Amino acid sequence: MTSVSIPVPDRVGRVDVGLVQRADSGVAVDVSGSVDPRAYVANPGYLTPIQSVAYYVIPRGDFRWDPIYSTDLAVTWGKRIPQLRRAELFFRGVASNVFNRAGGPQATSASTRASTIPRIRCSTRSRRRRSEA
Repeated sequence: MTSVSIPVPDRVGRVDVGLVQRADSGVAVDVSGSVDPRAYVANPGYLTPIQSVAYYVIPRGDFRWDPIYSTDLAVTWGKRIPQLRRAELFFRGVASNVFNRAGGPQATSASTRASTIPRIRCSTRSRRRRSEA
């Protein structure tokens, strides 16, 4: 963070300008959900069967957020009020992400770049083929 005081006459008050450059590295993202395995796996002898397990739709960490670099700008103005001993009139304006650099998820492996996320259908009921009906 860099902050600079702008020289202005005393009757104007005090003006400061600040600049912050932020860098967020790309973070790995998992696409997962909870599945109740009791409908698909017989209880191997647990006193309390497991009711929820994590199911990863794609391999772990295949999506990463883009690295994002953001520049924020702040302007602060303050002026003491002479009639009141410790009072000050104050204003602060902030402009976030001045250069409008946005990011989003991106696929990192060849398998997810070449295809979309597969649709998975789970059902506990048996399905008949149309020819059997």
